[in-house]
Amino acid sequence: MSEQAQVLPYPRYCFHLSPTANNWCLLRVSDIHALKQHAGFEGENFFFYRNLPIKWVRVVGPVVAIDEFHGRRVYTIDDSSGKCIEALINMQPPTPVNNVAELQYQPRTAAGDAANPGALHILDTPGPYGNVDVGDVVDVKGALSTFRDEKQIKIEKLLIVKSTAQEIKMWGRRSKFRHEVLDNPWILSDKEIRRCRKEAEASQAGSERKKKRLAANSEASTSTRQIKAKALAPGLSHESVKPKAKEKTNLKLDTAARVKALIRQGSAKGKYSALGL
Repeated sequence: MSEQAQVLPYPRYCFHLSPTANNWCLLRVSDIHALKQHAGFEGENFFFYRNLPIKWVRVVGPVVAIDEFHGRRVYTIDDSSGKCIEALINMQPPTPVNNVAELQYQPRTAAGDAANPGALHILDTPGPYGNVDVGDVVDVKGALSTFRDEKQIKIEKLLIVKSTAQEIKMWGRRSKFRHEVLDNPWILSDKEIRRCRKEAEASQAGSERKKKRLAANSEASTSTRQIKAKALAPGLSHESVKPKAKEKTNLKLDTAARVKALIRQGSAKGKYSALGL
């Protein structure tokens, strides 16, 4: 197979056969910035190493900067590969406080407030991963995206690497991933491509049948409601539509009244003595 054929991606319905599409790809930051995009896959944030689709990445390196913005926090990671990358986490914006009583305070103990030890200040909410500081080595897993033509990672999970030995172990796993996955061409046979296409067509046909069935059920339900609404002529209430039920109730009441009258007159003496009538 030619080099050009190896670079062109397979159709979307073949991606589940790729060793990278649904896996955490342990990469260097410079490798992430070298990933390409192809037309038609931007909406799903798929990037490509040759013809291998990559969406989920994993990066190990020290945090060199932390920036706070409204609703998000950004960690800049430098893994010594020659490039840096931003990893961001969405945060709940601070809730506006309308009542002073709702604020949380604690006494300041800083040297600057020595003259006024009872001074109060607002407690900051650290949010997720608030214990991470500049200089910490982190293991970041997340989804790739772009912002102003620069790749960044939307954090799904972040852990602090506790020792140099653990960091070196991660380097070894990264090298193994490159040797076993990235450096090997991903080639599918025509039979595998045809099978994937048939499965995708069958799945799409099933989805369309389901949509039609739901639409038909919804239309039938609407028609039933309309018929019921028409049955209620203007000026008539629900009670007038069901006269038979009222007639039965009135008939029962009349029968009970006649039986009581017969008992009082002695026509059925002895029959209902147990009821005290």
